[in-house]
Parts: sequence; structure tokens; C-alpha cells
Amino acid sequence: MKRQKGKRIIVAFSLMLIFLFTLPCPHTKAQETILQQKISLRAKEQPLIDIIHHVSDTLGLQLTYNANADANELVSFRCENEAAGKVLKELLNRYQLDYMVSSGHLIVHDLFNNDLNNYQQIESTTGKPPYQSFVFNHTERKSVAIPFIDASNLIIIPVRINNSENLNFILDTGVKVPTITELPDTNQLNLKFLQPLKLAGLGELKEVNAYASFNNKIEFAGLTGYNQTIHVVDNPDFRISPLIGIPVHGLIGFNLFKDYVIKIDYARKIIYLYQPEHFNMKRALRKSEVVNLEFTDTKPLMKATIFMENEKNVPVKLMVDLGASEAVWLSSGSDKRLQPPENSIRTFLGRGMAGDLYGKKGRIQAIQIGRVKFEEPIASFPDTSHIGGITGKKRNGSIGGEILRRFIVVIDYPNRRMLLQPGRKIHEPFNYNMSGIDIVNPMPGLPYYKIINVQKDSPGDLAGLLPDDVIVYINHAAAKDITLSELNQLLMSRENRNIKMLVKRDGKLIRADFRLQKVF
Repeated sequence: MKRQKGKRIIVAFSLMLIFLFTLPCPHTKAQETILQQKISLRAKEQPLIDIIHHVSDTLGLQLTYNANADANELVSFRCENEAAGKVLKELLNRYQLDYMVSSGHLIVHDLFNNDLNNYQQIESTTGKPPYQSFVFNHTERKSVAIPFIDASNLIIIPVRINNSENLNFILDTGVKVPTITELPDTNQLNLKFLQPLKLAGLGELKEVNAYASFNNKIEFAGLTGYNQTIHVVDNPDFRISPLIGIPVHGLIGFNLFKDYVIKIDYARKIIYLYQPEHFNMKRALRKSEVVNLEFTDTKPLMKATIFMENEKNVPVKLMVDLGASEAVWLSSGSDKRLQPPENSIRTFLGRGMAGDLYGKKGRIQAIQIGRVKFEEPIASFPDTSHIGGITGKKRNGSIGGEILRRFIVVIDYPNRRMLLQPGRKIHEPFNYNMSGIDIVNPMPGLPYYKIINVQKDSPGDLAGLLPDDVIVYINHAAAKDITLSELNQLLMSRENRNIKMLVKRDGKLIRADFRLQKVF
């Protein structure tokens, strides 16, 4: 792999997801080619599932049957040398079924009205009435506690979908509809009523193929959401897991927040959901900075002040974004005073729903939230071509986990406010990766760490490190004994820290020693 100049991946990953619209999505060209294959069928009183299996095997696809119709119903069907797509439509329509082809799967699901705006939720098989919100499993409880994993300032919580095993979802205030981003086994989740969609978001692609699934059950520790709509992203390049080092399957936000008071304790790594009438707001108000929230399409916005070079004080409106790991993102296009500092660097900023995000990164003078002022935070300035029209008059950017983690955060959607109680880390400096090397975990869950980029003339570059080097030891710790998050924290720790690394390259062990150096 060639060294990429001026293209540095900050692995303290920043995730920003904006869904702007949804539109019906046709089959891709590759799918159309498969569906144009000619097939013949002669079936008499055979189980429906056997006939569908015959079609999927003929097309070289793996069958996933996600439908309520009786798969063993005896069926008679005949066709001669007809396109597979036409045959499937004719066969499945008889039983109120439909299908889609995705990633080598033929997925059969229940047929429903294509007009998503008029879709009527179907009463769940549990007998629960249609209800989009999450409800406590024990209604007498005043609160529910959910432990979470903190990975690069992202909050990852365990989720079950349709009685599946535990999945890892990122808690993201920017997400309106629960979204599956990595789906290794569609059949395991038994997703209902799949419908093709287009999702628009941040990144180079502008929009991506996806599917909407309805009438699903989503469970957390102590609470359940019935009849939930879920979006499934059909973009194999949008993988979050290698960037943060643990398996991540999706994102969830608004549906979980909208009815409860949410308390996020970063130190204890626990989220508390309170019934609004049972939260001790009076006590919380005594210790906290109160930030008023307003909402744009379910996204929470807050006011702050940005202090730029030459003592320019800029009032801004920022989205509170739990799905962004960094301190603050600013849009230069929303206000001419919000320009990257002179010593900022051109870099890769992160990954959005619609592709990779690029822009500049540098230290601004300060950001003030109410009475709390942070000196010299690191701000990202994404290219306007990648963020489209999401900022402008509505907002100037977003505030993320690198600032929020310094507080005990209380988010009160019902009363449109957020409480920020300073924690022990409130005065920690804002650091970044000072090595010039960027590391991923291609196989999340296994201790395998690979360098993917080396910044020209950086400490890592001058020490002889190259892309595709595999880390074996770092500062006398074996790769098997550390996590990707711990690796990144080490490379962000302090200037002039000595780093001793042993890497494997082409079967040989190579030593590299260097000191961390600030760029800005």
C-alpha cells in the first residue's frame, strides 16, 4: 500500500449521521442481472419453502425467509424459461409476500403498502398494542440502569432485536430511526416487512441504499420497544467496528430519549432512564449548568460561544451529538468567522452514513457553554461538499463526546433541556494522536492491529513505520493484552513521550522508536 500524503485518519473516530430523506430504492444493476436469469419450474403440491429454495439455489443465492406466511403450505406452480424476477413476483404475490436480493441473499418477507407515510403498524405477536416508544418491563420501577462500553468517547449499549443475542449499538442523538449498520446474519434478527429505501447522509456518496423494516421488538436491560421501525444500511464500506476495535451493529437515539430523563455517568459507565415524574430535578439543578434545547427534526440543538483567533467571539448553535467522538465540529459555510486556524492540518475526519468525511482539524481559542469555558479544544472543519445543507441557518456544527464525557450529562427531552454537572475530568487537556500513524482493528474482538496510514514527516514516518505493518508490541505490552482504545490513548497521552514499537512486516520483526510530537 502506498503512503498517503496529507490524508491522515484520526482514529479517535468521529461518527456523524444525518438522515435527510427516504425514497423508494430500485434493485441495483448486479441484482437486476441475477433476476433476469431464465428459469423453469414444475411443482405440484409441494411446500412453498421448497419451491423458493429451488429458485434461490438456481440463482446461487442464500435464502432467508422472514415472513409470517406458512412456509410449508402446499403449492402448485409452473413456468417455462421466464425471468427469475418475474417468476418470484408471480409466485410470492399469491401469498402476500415480496422479496429482495442483497449481499448474496434472497430475502423473502411479507408484502405491505409501499407508501411508507401511510403504513399502519401491525399489532405485535405478543399481543401488545402498537406503540413506538420504549416501556419499562416493570411499570412500578422509577428508573432503569443500562451499563455501557466507552469506546473512543462513544457510548455502546447491549441491544436485542426480535429475541436475538446481544448486539452492540451506539447511542446517537443524531439518529431518528434505529439503524443497523453491520448485519452478519439477517436471519438471526428475523426482520419484518423489508422495504427498499434511499438514506441521505454525510459523506462522499450523498445517499446510500437501505431497507426499512417494521413491527420489530427492541430490548434493553429493563425496557422494551414494540412495533419498532428499523433501517438497515446496505453499504459494506460503512463499517464502524474496525475503527473502534469492538463489534458494532447499529445506532439508536431519538426513540429511546423522547419519553424519559436520561442520565449519562461516563465515570461509572452507566446510563439511567428515569420516569420524568420520579427524577430528582431539584437536586440536579443545584449542581449543574442548565442548557436549553431546541429541536430540528428530532435533533437536539444548543447555544454556545466559539472563541476564534484574533479574539473573535462567535455565538453558535450546535447539535448535541453523542454519536461524534470528538470535541466540536464547525461548519465554515454557516458563518464566515468560523474558519480553520492557520496551523490546522488537512485530514480524514471520520466516516458518515454516506461515505468518508474530509476537512481540516486544529485548535481554536476556546468554547463556552453557559458559564463553563474550555480552553484550546480541538475543532474539526468538514468540507462543505460533504455536509451539504445540514448546517446553514439551522446550526453551525455539533458538540461531541470529547466535551460531554467531562460531565455527568442529564438529557431531558420532555422539558427541552440538558443539565451538565462537571466531573473529575472537566479540566483535562484536549489531546490528539501525536504519532502520525493510524491504526485499525480489521477483526474486531481479536487482538490484531494494523497501521493503515502514515503521515509524511511524522514521528512514525521518521521511525520507518509503513502502512500494513502489524503491531506486535508497544512499550513492552503485547498486542494481545491491549485494546484499540488503549492504543489510541497511548498515542494521545503527552508530547515527547517515548514510544517503542515492534511490528511485523512481510514475516519479519522490525523495531521502531520515536517520541510523540504536537502538530498544532
